[in-house]
Amino acid sequence: MIKIKILLMLIILFVNFIGCSSEAPKTTEEEKNAQVIAEHPVIEIPLPENIARRSTEISGLTWYKDYLIILPQFPKRMAKENISRIFTISKKDILNYLETKDASGLNFHPIDFIEKGLEKYSGIGSGYEAITFIDSTAFLTIEFMKGSRTESLVVKGILDFDLKILTLDSASLTKIPSEDKIFNLSNETITQFENNIITIYEANGKAITDKPNASLYDTELNYKNFLPMPNIEYRITDATDADSSGKFWVLNYFYPKDYKKLSPMDDEIVKKFGVGSSHKNSPAVERIIQLVINEDGIELGMEMPIYLELLDDDTGRNWEGLAKLNNLGFLIATDTHPKTILAFVPAELSK
Repeated sequence: MIKIKILLMLIILFVNFIGCSSEAPKTTEEEKNAQVIAEHPVIEIPLPENIARRSTEISGLTWYKDYLIILPQFPKRMAKENISRIFTISKKDILNYLETKDASGLNFHPIDFIEKGLEKYSGIGSGYEAITFIDSTAFLTIEFMKGSRTESLVVKGILDFDLKILTLDSASLTKIPSEDKIFNLSNETITQFENNIITIYEANGKAITDKPNASLYDTELNYKNFLPMPNIEYRITDATDADSSGKFWVLNYFYPKDYKKLSPMDDEIVKKFGVGSSHKNSPAVERIIQLVINEDGIELGMEMPIYLELLDDDTGRNWEGLAKLNNLGFLIATDTHPKTILAFVPAELSK
């Protein structure tokens, strides 16, 4: 019996050792040897009380004309009179605030979100993850917990901006044919280019897949083909729309407690460009990187990555919303952790 107890104790110690060794390192080998590059401040934009709550869980940002669309993961949590809602604010109001810091001019407006026939996709553990527009047609990705698996879906709808109503078409719902390898990770990113819709899976690191790719659709959500893309460590959580040359930007975020789940390997972006100063000795990663769509698929762009200034206590901010603000920088938003944040990141972007 004593021998069995000793053996059990040794097993427990070994498991604990393995668990400790699987924690995210504060500094990787790539970061030790990398040049230090500039980081960018995060300037918070005040939110009204009904949006500022952690339960809002902002999961996507995009533009409809000159209006920022703010997508909560669960629009029915934001319901009024039993009608689900998302939100919008004008670019003019945002630019005015950044110039004056007068929050009284920030006017957020609700948009009724009609999801008839899709209610089961807006429950705990699932929800809407990203949004983009082609004219008045909205395209959204959905994360759906199906038993022990996570499925990625895409759906479209029509926005009547004058009436502030977005009506989804449940008949358009389409399963994304990506390999959803990790529970609670999905195609959390959507963008559009040349009248096509592109969705990107969240985890594309070398330990996850040796052939990462994005899914390409026409505007009727007919699947066309995969687009090969590079291995990118950590998570990709949202994207800007691509410009006429195929260039777009994505949020690239790492929460250190996801180390075991993602098993990140060599960070090619750090090797190629360098690392932000506060990132050099922190396990967290908060950055925006450029990608380019071309005839071969999707490749890393040539622009320097935008590293965000990290919080002093190494608390990672779960950035899940991204939109380009002219050529001045980016608007970004968090999903819950450590709180609900809408912010501006100044950056000199090429036209």
